[in-house]
Amino acid sequence: MDVKADRELRVDAQRNYDAVLAAAHQLFAEKGIDVSMEDVGRAAGVGKGTLYRHFPDKDHLYAAVSVERFAALRDRATELATSDDSWAALSSWLRDFDRSAHHYRGLSARVSEGLGRTDSAVARACEPMKARAKVLLEHAQSAGEISSDLDITAVLTLVSSLPDSYRQGEGSSELIDVVLRGLHA
Repeated sequence: MDVKADRELRVDAQRNYDAVLAAAHQLFAEKGIDVSMEDVGRAAGVGKGTLYRHFPDKDHLYAAVSVERFAALRDRATELATSDDSWAALSSWLRDFDRSAHHYRGLSARVSEGLGRTDSAVARACEPMKARAKVLLEHAQSAGEISSDLDITAVLTLVSSLPDSYRQGEGSSELIDVVLRGLHA
């Protein structure tokens, strides 16, 4: 999903949009997601009007920063859906999902907050990824590997709410094994 409106941007508007995204990527990586919108705008060299025209609030900026990550996870879920071992496929994907948040301190918790809300730009941006992950979950449930009363939003919310303080060098949370043991039937 493209978080911009479904319209072509003028060349200067596209340049500003790209500059804001590049600044957000850099600042989020360096300082975490608590950086202010104004700091992102300043780093991008754009005024408040331009910044908020492209990203009405921080949720929209988080969604735009995460689009590529969500697409990669969607593609990975599609790839794993053909596996004969449904539990291995789901647990591998959940590890990938957990690890994908390590670049931006605090973003995983923000994703966790937005997953179940229909009014969230982050939730809308991750919907295709969630749909593919749901297939993995359903395969594992059909195989009796995971409880049938769980839904994908609950599982993703649980994994994305793992605290950053438990992240290891490659980005995985030390707690992902605890979560996976708890999920596995």
